[in-house]
Amino acid sequence: MATIRDESASTPELLRDARFHRATLLADPATASLAKPVEKSSNELKKARNQTEAAEDEKTDALARLQRSDFELDELIRDCELDVLKLVKKDRSSPIYKAAFPNGLQAILSLRGDEEARAVASLLDALDKRAAALGKTHRKPMEALS
Repeated sequence: MATIRDESASTPELLRDARFHRATLLADPATASLAKPVEKSSNELKKARNQTEAAEDEKTDALARLQRSDFELDELIRDCELDVLKLVKKDRSSPIYKAAFPNGLQAILSLRGDEEARAVASLLDALDKRAAALGKTHRKPMEALS
């Protein structure tokens, strides 16, 4: 009797065993009528496996899109910081820089998801109030990704 080594091996082994049992049942005219329920169970198991795999694939795709979006947003934030530094002549103690990046660039870059979106909104609001041209330049691309 086959031993199920781990949960990832169970479905393939069950399907292989079911295929064998179905063929065995079909080979004997006296038991051929019993093959249909085995086939039905196999088909249901295959359907469940396919649905699970499709859901896992979708999660993987969504995570990849999220990570790519986060990477692109981080790049935009870095570009924005460079523009702010250029405006304030690299003076990180400037009120404009402090308003836009109160805890520095890395504090925003280390955030993810909703927290990062709130930090980007604060950054853009600060730019709108203190450096409107930069706010206008950076708002649309950052909001599209945050």
